[in-house]
Amino acid sequence: MILRLPFVGTSEGSDEGGYLAVAQQWHAGGPSLYSHYWVDRPPLLIAIFQLASALGGLPGLRVIGAVAAALAVVGAASAVRQVAGARAAGWTAVVTGVLLACPLLGTVQVNGELLAAPFIAAGIAAAIAACHALGAGRARWCAFGTGACAVAALLVKQNMAEVFVFALVSWLVSGRRRPTLFVSAAAGALASLLVVGGWTVLHGSSLAGVYDATYPFRIKAAQVIAEHSGAADARRLHALLVTWALSGAPVVLLALAWALLRRRIRGAAAWGVLATIAYSTTSMLAGGGFWTHYLVEAVVPVSIAVGLLIGAELRLVRPAGVVIVAVAVVGWGIGLTLHSRQPGTTIGGAIGQAAQPGDSIISAFGDAETVSSSGLSSPYPYLWTLPAQTLDPRLTVLERTLHGPNAPTWFVSWDRPSFPRRRLEQLVATVHSRYRAVAEICGRSIYLRDGIDRPLPRQGKPCVEPSVLRIWSG
Repeated sequence: MILRLPFVGTSEGSDEGGYLAVAQQWHAGGPSLYSHYWVDRPPLLIAIFQLASALGGLPGLRVIGAVAAALAVVGAASAVRQVAGARAAGWTAVVTGVLLACPLLGTVQVNGELLAAPFIAAGIAAAIAACHALGAGRARWCAFGTGACAVAALLVKQNMAEVFVFALVSWLVSGRRRPTLFVSAAAGALASLLVVGGWTVLHGSSLAGVYDATYPFRIKAAQVIAEHSGAADARRLHALLVTWALSGAPVVLLALAWALLRRRIRGAAAWGVLATIAYSTTSMLAGGGFWTHYLVEAVVPVSIAVGLLIGAELRLVRPAGVVIVAVAVVGWGIGLTLHSRQPGTTIGGAIGQAAQPGDSIISAFGDAETVSSSGLSSPYPYLWTLPAQTLDPRLTVLERTLHGPNAPTWFVSWDRPSFPRRRLEQLVATVHSRYRAVAEICGRSIYLRDGIDRPLPRQGKPCVEPSVLRIWSG
């Protein structure tokens, strides 16, 4: 938590801003999945962002992220302590802590991967406890907790199935009380589904719509990503792979596989962790996008693997653990000096200063933090580029919104060549017929609807955020 404190005041990212905007207006009623907005994420994530909104918005969210990281440390260390002892658990705690605070892994922004991490750690710890429990009653309750945490992780981010993978493999390998464990875990999973499902229905969202957004939509979106992949995707994939290699995850995966095959390490937990790391790696690469924060998904299983290897007294494992910690700490230090682009936050803040009550905004396409930082609502339900590409590829909904009675007061343009050229030209014609350009900030044009007078938006923040060191010294 201390390592994460210097980054609490940095600007919000697109996901943070977008999820906060969705959470703030999620209530019963509304034409879209989450009231007026649509996003391909499960409801527990939006509920956590509702809590962050009640705690003050972005600062509250960053505090929640720090608490989530700390809970993941405790959970991962607890899992290792049960099978490898206190010293190995200490190593796991250190590795988990530094990796969850390393900005190069995309941990500064609070995303679904970070918020799901404590559920994954607690679920794995509960699954191990279920195998080692002395009494049948305790084993059933631990398995119940495993199922509850497994579903909770999926309801934060729909691909975070690490607890399911670990429990399935480790329980099958152990062969202990398998029917009882699986039945109890199913009961825990059902309990989580009922609680979050009830909360979702009370807020007016359709459970069928949530399912469609989190799974069928992702299949369609993957096709869209593949069709429009280009140089930017290749650069992100390269950065993801390089950062993944520097994190030490591949070395840990290979070392654990070698130790198991050579019988240098034994136990159901080791096989479960090996399968879990393999799943995390596949999940990170299969979704497309290749954003660096995807790496957070593997932090808990990799850290647990480090503890298990150290507990087995394998040669060179401890030096490897030292290297992982050192690289993460160096990455943390580098993160203090990095500048980051924040055009969406700058543009949204400028429009918010010029806007009046009742104004609305559309940012086409993406930069959800523009909507959030402006403090205005958007009549267009898709705050991110991918949902717009997948669900409104011909820009029919956007055109209808701009021509309709709920046309936004402000329109922010952003060139996205992934849409059909003819549709983009038609969109430009529509904007010019109803709006006039009033400013250009961070390279993006800002339009105001004809017949409305407002002060000109003026840039108040830089388009590139200074380093954390400069923020603290200034």
